[in-house]
Amino acid sequence: MTAFATDFQASAWPMLADQFGRAVTYTVNGAKTGVSITAIIHTSNLTIEHEDDGRIEIRRVPATIVGNATYGVAAPAVGDTVTWGGVTWFVEEIAEVAGQLFDLQLKHVGAVEKSYPTFRMKR
Repeated sequence: MTAFATDFQASAWPMLADQFGRAVTYTVNGAKTGVSITAIIHTSNLTIEHEDDGRIEIRRVPATIVGNATYGVAAPAVGDTVTWGGVTWFVEEIAEVAGQLFDLQLKHVGAVEKSYPTFRMKR
């Protein structure tokens, strides 16, 4: 790791996490319980797609975490999950930004209930 990455992680990350971070639960794929960490969720970059004639909604959002045991998880991996606000997101992609800072692409797939008057028949 470069000197800049070491300094950034030691001084800038705690301030950024305090200002922009939120508490999330990170669960390693296959584990029964997760660990509470701070992540910066980039909700302004949320994308929404629809499949199956609009009945399936796929949401993707980037997030930044520190990948070490002190601030987060030792080694983030595709297939792990991040939960906040009662919603579980799957880690779809991982990119190392600098040192042990990682950008995660999180994905949530959910069903969409479409309804309008007379959609359901009275029985």
